[in-house]
Formats: sequence, structure tokens, C-alpha cells
Amino acid sequence: MDSPWLSVGRASVHGVRTADHLQHALRRFVDLVRDAEGRLNELNVFPVADSDTGTNVLRTAEAITAGFRESIDDAGKDAAVDLDELARSIGRSALMSSRGNSGLILGQYLTGFSLALVEDPWPEEWASALLAGANLARTAVAEPVEGTILTVADAVAQATGESVPEILLDATRRADAAVVQTQFQLPVLTERGLVDAGGVALALFVRALTDVVSNEPEFTIADRLGSGPTRRKGDAAPVTAPVIVGYELQFNCRLNNPAANTPGYAADTAQRVRDLLVSLGTDVVVGEDQEILAAHVHALDIGRVIEAVMYLEPFNIRIEALLETHPSWGKRG
Repeated sequence: MDSPWLSVGRASVHGVRTADHLQHALRRFVDLVRDAEGRLNELNVFPVADSDTGTNVLRTAEAITAGFRESIDDAGKDAAVDLDELARSIGRSALMSSRGNSGLILGQYLTGFSLALVEDPWPEEWASALLAGANLARTAVAEPVEGTILTVADAVAQATGESVPEILLDATRRADAAVVQTQFQLPVLTERGLVDAGGVALALFVRALTDVVSNEPEFTIADRLGSGPTRRKGDAAPVTAPVIVGYELQFNCRLNNPAANTPGYAADTAQRVRDLLVSLGTDVVVGEDQEILAAHVHALDIGRVIEAVMYLEPFNIRIEALLETHPSWGKRG
């Protein structure tokens, strides 16, 4: 009897297409994030301790899976899903529906990864897709910081192996190890004895991919993190009332709108928008496809930012107060 696995070469599971693997992995990812949502929120201290990374990542992942479900419905339930169409659907949903700094960065990672995949990939083609995801995520961030999701993505991109299962298992190990190391790379995490929430989220995606393609056990890095850090003697009392420390703005705009004729604005790149937002705020992330741009920024004077981007004819505008909750002392009531 033939083995369901090939030890070297293109293999993963006989008769299962890469598009199917990707769909199942993203659904599995949603389940993992849903289970870890509260813990990710507790870990969220960078760039703002506003306790929403888990919620933002979950909403982003749910929007992406809802987007490709619509594509499947349009094609007909019995039609085979085209990998290119699936990747484009993921990219568009990531631009239009991602939530928060972590959600947009993760969305760009998933977009780069998905667009680089091919049907029936060789092991090195899986590795190339992991690298493409890391590169697009880093490109989207105006001022990359180490000890974050970007660092974890770079570690994952170094995965090696002679077969598909080996590549993905190595990627999972590297993701988990990189998450642990974030505690020693980012001062705010070192101070509080925490790991980066966005990095954990990415590690959960890599685990979901490995679970689906390589049929591995469902153990994840989130399971190792426990219920929360213990408050130590002499630590300050936890903050009970959230404090507004700024505002978060997210919006979309079209790259082929009349603003393309405005001096100083290039329709074929996000760099000018990225530079503009950097001059007005912090934690800037900008992603784009051939038609749509998605932008994220934190700022104290959010009205000034809105005025500055109005020439872009923004839509799908979302503004939220950044409520610092100091979540690092465990679960809140």
C-alpha cells in the first residue's frame, strides 16, 4: 500500500490541492486565535497597551475567511478553488477589513505568502512563500521594530528541510523560538516579562498551516504561555480605569482616484502616503494592491491627520480611541 506521504519532493497529502490547504489553514488559524484571543489581549503592550491585539487579529482573520467563502459561493460549491483567485481574495480582504496595527501587518504577511504560493509546490517553494510573507509585512511598516511580529516572520522565513513536512515543522519551531526571544529584544516586553502578542499570532498561523499540511498535533505556542504573568512583590497596582493615550485611524483609498493628479502623490506607490503619515503620527502601516491602499496610524491630534489625508478621498474610515489598560498583570474583570 502506498504511503500517504512522500518523504522528499512536492508532497504533502495525496489528492489535496494547495488552495485547499490554504483555506483549511486559515480556518484553523481562526479557531486558534479565537481560543487565544484573551491571552493575546493580555500580552498586548506594544506599540500601545490597549488590550486589543487578539480581538483585532481575530476580526482580521475572520474577514479574510469570509472573503474567500464569498469567492467560493460565487464560483459554485462544486467548483475547484483557483489558488490565484484565493490569494487575490485574501489580499483584498486584508486591505479592506484588517483591524489595528497587528491586523494590518498580519494581513500583509498573509497576502505576500498567499500570492507567492503555487499549486503542488516543492519544499523550496513553500520556503519562498514564507519569505515573501515576511518581506511584504516588513515593507508595509514605516518604521520596523525588532522583537515584534516582523522578527518572528523573518525567523520563519529561514525554515529549511528536505520535504514539505520538514519545512513546515522547522518553520513552526523557529516561530515559537522567535516568540520567546521577543521578550529580550523589545525593552517594554523585557520590563514586563512578556512576549510580543503579534508574534504569537503569526506563530499560530504557522502552526495552523503545519497542522493542516503535515497533520501534526494541535499543540501551539499559546498553550505554553499559561494564564498570565504573576504580579511580583513591589509592583505598582494595576490600572483599573482605561486611559486615552491617543487615537487610531484606519482608512482605504483608491489608487486610481483624481488624487493621482495631485502634485506630490504617486498613484503607483504607497510610499508617499507612508511618509505623510509618519510626519503626523506613529505606528504607521500601509499596504496596497493594484487598486486599493490601506493605511493605519496612531496620533494624538487625529483631526489633523484626517485633514491631511482628505485629498486621497478616503473611505472605510475607522477611528478608535487608544485605551491603555496596563494588561500585563493578568486578566481583568
